[in-house]
Amino acid sequence: MGKILLSLNIASAKLGLFGLSDRKKTGLGTLSGSTRLCLIGLMLFHSISGIAAPAKGDIPTVINAYKAASQSSRGADVRRISSESADFATALASQCTVQVTSRIAASSCTNQKNGKVELTGSNGVAPYTYSLDGGQLYQSASWFENLAPGNYVAHVKDATGCVSEPLQVTLTEAPLPAVAISLPYTSFCINAAAIIPTGGSPAGGFYNGPGMLRGKFYPSRAGIGTHTLTYSVLNENGCIGYASQTITVDPMLEVDAGPDKTVYPGYKAANRATLTASTNITKASHTFKWSNGATSQYVEVSPEVTTSYTVTATDPSGCSSTDEVTVFVDDSRCGKNGEKIVVCHKGKSLCVAQDAVEDHLAHGDAIGDCGTEDKKSDAKKPQEFSVYPNPMGTKAQVTLRLQEQDYITLDILDMDGKVVQQLYRGTAAANEKLNFDIKRSIGNQSMYVARLTTSQGTEFIKIVMEK
Repeated sequence: MGKILLSLNIASAKLGLFGLSDRKKTGLGTLSGSTRLCLIGLMLFHSISGIAAPAKGDIPTVINAYKAASQSSRGADVRRISSESADFATALASQCTVQVTSRIAASSCTNQKNGKVELTGSNGVAPYTYSLDGGQLYQSASWFENLAPGNYVAHVKDATGCVSEPLQVTLTEAPLPAVAISLPYTSFCINAAAIIPTGGSPAGGFYNGPGMLRGKFYPSRAGIGTHTLTYSVLNENGCIGYASQTITVDPMLEVDAGPDKTVYPGYKAANRATLTASTNITKASHTFKWSNGATSQYVEVSPEVTTSYTVTATDPSGCSSTDEVTVFVDDSRCGKNGEKIVVCHKGKSLCVAQDAVEDHLAHGDAIGDCGTEDKKSDAKKPQEFSVYPNPMGTKAQVTLRLQEQDYITLDILDMDGKVVQQLYRGTAAANEKLNFDIKRSIGNQSMYVARLTTSQGTEFIKIVMEK
């Protein structure tokens, strides 16, 4: 027992000579108590057994701490102890067996920096620090993330400063999946029902964007406007590919069949009415369907009795709206065979020939019996409706001013009742003066008619062409 204690004292003394007991002088302040005790044990074993110093690679990892002692300012003292101690110190000083291994947790996708590498240290004194840039910078975490494809050099350093040999790490580029999207519908009404998007390939992806909720697209959730839907696919490499397409959500569709009209059977210049459908969304791809079977936006009708017409407008996404317009029939035919027309002339109803109607209209007469309410109401007439000069030469101007705001149509008709020029269709404000130019080039007839249609009725002015 006394020999063991004596040897322990000798070992402790040798450690002191090596600088291991003087933390300030050797700079070994990082050595833990357990490491120092292990070194004392090694020296004790050597002193008692008389066995030669261990050969390189045969000693425990902890002797790397002893190597640091031999490289300190007291290294000369280590070599002066004895030949045995010198051999022992040399063996300790030559030990640095830290090893590094790597694992590629994720490849880096094309044009992305999402690679991930994990390093592992062994055969050294923990804790380890890790480097993936050739030993320039070390970090405590063993994970390296957000890496681009390429070659890297890995090192591991243990607690004593022992650095591993370099390890080449190659991070390959993983291809992105080829993704495409072709939605069957690209426009929706705001009040349309939710749909499940289709058209993305390859299968198994996900749709994202405004209006998407639990795999369905809700137009009302997306809101009015243009939006982008994105289809994404994750492949076996962990890479995500994307494809996008824009869609449009329109306001609720509303169709307007226009104001009610009045026709006068027997009078060829006013025995037909042109009905015009319009919508709050201007799109050429809208379709129209009238109750008489017509499928155009404009339809010409000449009913014999008062008739209501409906029109339905449908947009590309299948949303539709319906409106109705009434065409009143004022049968003002007179004469033995109905070949003449009744006009109201200065409060008196006259039965005049077809050819005389234009002259009566030119100086303010109206078609129809003076006894009807329509002919008595001055409030229904425009405040101003004139053509100047009349007769006209190369050109003339039609002037219009309404007493009340109204939706109007202003046309120029030939003597066959055909519209040769439409001057205006839309809303005219009260007391707003509107001027429209007409030219002699509208046709080669000697007389034309300006027809003003309002919600209150129809007015005509005969336009004579100078020869």
